[in-house]
Amino acid sequence: CSCCEGGDAAERLIFVEYLYLDLDECGRCSETYIALGEALKEASPVLEASGVKVSLTSTKVESKEQAIVLRFQASPTIRMNGRDICETVDETCCQDCSNLCGNDVTCRVWNFRGRTFSSAPKALIVDALLKAAYSPAPCDSSDEKFTLPENLRRFFEGRR
Repeated sequence: CSCCEGGDAAERLIFVEYLYLDLDECGRCSETYIALGEALKEASPVLEASGVKVSLTSTKVESKEQAIVLRFQASPTIRMNGRDICETVDETCCQDCSNLCGNDVTCRVWNFRGRTFSSAPKALIVDALLKAAYSPAPCDSSDEKFTLPENLRRFFEGRR
């Protein structure tokens, strides 16, 4: 990819995507969204001082088809420059989302500094922002085969 080649620091941009199933009922999604906002606010002075801008998009994933197009692995998801901020997808039963769809489903848990959290810790997000500020954006992976995880399939089938 050539996103960062030939540009100066003023041209650097971090594309942050927040993908989720529900902000009203799911505590994991809403608490992670709050932590993301706080992390962006706290990291903003450092990023701005180094000439890095942040573009945030927030997307409620509402169907299997949309999940496939977005290559949505787990809820909630934070991506920076196209990369999930977690190296692995770990999940546990999410009672909130299970209640929403009438099926037993799992949602993401966040592993950070030897502990597991039900919502993303602000420090994890700040760390990811700082890493993304100095990492080139990954190449497009849209040609790689993607299969919707069974867990998300059950969620969307229950929401019909």
